[in-house]
Amino acid sequence: NINPNTTRSKIPNAYKKNINSLKEILKTVDREKMKIFIYIAPLRSDVEIPYNREEYEEFKLEVEFLAKKSGANFANLEELVEGSLWGMKESTNLKKDLEYDFMHYKVEGHKILADKIVQKISEVLDGL
Repeated sequence: NINPNTTRSKIPNAYKKNINSLKEILKTVDREKMKIFIYIAPLRSDVEIPYNREEYEEFKLEVEFLAKKSGANFANLEELVEGSLWGMKESTNLKKDLEYDFMHYKVEGHKILADKIVQKISEVLDGL
């Protein structure tokens, strides 16, 4: 009885490993005097998200905090791709009904994201 809309909670050990990996990346970036752009990826917003809302908000705040603390360039692009540009997928429970796809958007959505990333990276390079 799981589908794409099923609320997922954070898996503490996996989350901790991922956050620790981000911290290590940021240390390397600082040590090597590199520039980095970190962003919160677009998320379908025309239906309820499949994540525990409170945990997802905490995740975004933690990533933003770590990025800003390290001097990284950060943007929350979560709402960049509107709901109509997201896809539907085959059923995960073998029914014939299509389900919301929270991982993939249409070509137009990819173009919007690519354009925004190019803009943000250009801003970083202009600041050098």
